[in-house]
Amino acid sequence: FDLIVSNPPYIPSKEVEALDPVVKNHEDVRALDGGSDGMDIIRTILREGPSLLNPGAELWMEVDPTHPEMIEDELQKEGLDGLEFLEGIKDFGGLYRYVRLRNRV
Repeated sequence: FDLIVSNPPYIPSKEVEALDPVVKNHEDVRALDGGSDGMDIIRTILREGPSLLNPGAELWMEVDPTHPEMIEDELQKEGLDGLEFLEGIKDFGGLYRYVRLRNRV
């Protein structure tokens, strides 16, 4: 693929119950709950993404505002050198809600 865009489950488990009822009552919990730190599915995407992307292709994800820094750390700590962190992007509220990554492979 030349581009993958993902809105994975990224809400930390302990925060799911506190979500606005409009979200909590109308979304399947599996589409919201990203595990203890909200990174369970994101970690899988970080590991598997390079094998699905063409060289130089990008991966964009919607994430929790705490995740851009965690994703950068994860890529370095786990030796996931197939992806390069390009940027965190703020939403209209000024929170980092999106990340752009590039396939180095």
